[in-house]
Amino acid sequence: MSALLNAIRIGLLFFSAAAFYAVWYIFMHNGSTDQLGHVLKVGPRTLPGTQEPIKFVYTGIPAVDKQLTILTMVFWEQVDGSSPSNSLFCFHFATQTACGWGLLMIESMRRGHRWRMISFLGVWGILVQNAAYAVVLPIYLAIYLSTSPLVILKSVSDLLVETDHVAAIFPALLIGFVLPSILMSLPAPSILSYEQKQTYIALWQLFPIWVSMVQALLPYVMSKPEKKSSTKSFVSQELHTMRIVYVGLLIIAGFGQAATATLIATSTFFPDLFASEFKGAFNLSKVFLPAAVSPSTKMLSIGSGTHLLLQYDELIGSGAMILWSTTLFMMVYQKRSSHQSEASLIAHGIMALFLTGPLGYATACIWARDELLISQAEENEKKVD
Repeated sequence: MSALLNAIRIGLLFFSAAAFYAVWYIFMHNGSTDQLGHVLKVGPRTLPGTQEPIKFVYTGIPAVDKQLTILTMVFWEQVDGSSPSNSLFCFHFATQTACGWGLLMIESMRRGHRWRMISFLGVWGILVQNAAYAVVLPIYLAIYLSTSPLVILKSVSDLLVETDHVAAIFPALLIGFVLPSILMSLPAPSILSYEQKQTYIALWQLFPIWVSMVQALLPYVMSKPEKKSSTKSFVSQELHTMRIVYVGLLIIAGFGQAATATLIATSTFFPDLFASEFKGAFNLSKVFLPAAVSPSTKMLSIGSGTHLLLQYDELIGSGAMILWSTTLFMMVYQKRSSHQSEASLIAHGIMALFLTGPLGYATACIWARDELLISQAEENEKKVD
């Protein structure tokens, strides 16, 4: 088992190395960095596709403002409405991210993870925003498999999250991630000014901080259950709340998956329903399948380079999440005395992947892992009694 875990850890680090190569190659060799540098340093210092000035001051701290300006420029064409395929991809990626981030929030708050490296999710989130999801996340997951006591669980209490903390996950995601995502996607200049839109894009870059702040503060303002209840009832309450959160995360992922699939299918089979500028924009390969990273792949704009990067970002990062979650589930599942058939297990996995996307699949795996561990603990208690 240890040999297999080591192989999986190495595999996750390989995911990270592959993503780093893709990020480095896309921005250093396909023209995106050259175009970005020319716009920011030479000019004209205007937003792509407009004559509006680029915003350079956000906080008054030069190093922070420079990074926020770069990130705002990188994401501008993903949310300005100029490329419908980019916007659809970002919508799907955002719903997957909301589900996946909620899952990682649960993991970071489990009792067995307190004060471990993997518990400081806000710090990891800032690294993700600045160094790419697919580069940082596999490293996080490899560290998880190396340090988490839940990999070989000895006490179910390590698995649990306090009720008030897990109940704060949805409000934290709504305020810290969903709201900034909606605000930065509003059109300019019809609803927002160009300066406001840039500000909201910059604010979105810090969503791990906003989510962590709300998550940390809400338990102190929410009403807490009375402590007269037995320990067993508290455990049941925590399990019940965690199950509600798992269902909610799967609904978010499923909604994004269904909406995206419906739009792509409608565009493919009923193209005449769309205006001429949208015909072909929602092609499956154009939205999701990245071009090869090679010297011949040149980007026509900063936005097209970012889209290519995000495609690899989701592909590699989500692949790492699938590997990690499947590993944790199978480590528990193989210890069961009565097994579901392999064909049935694979069919359920494919169904979860199809209906809820890769991070919905990861959430389903971790939820199933939790339920198996809990049922095993209950069986052991009955044997003792």
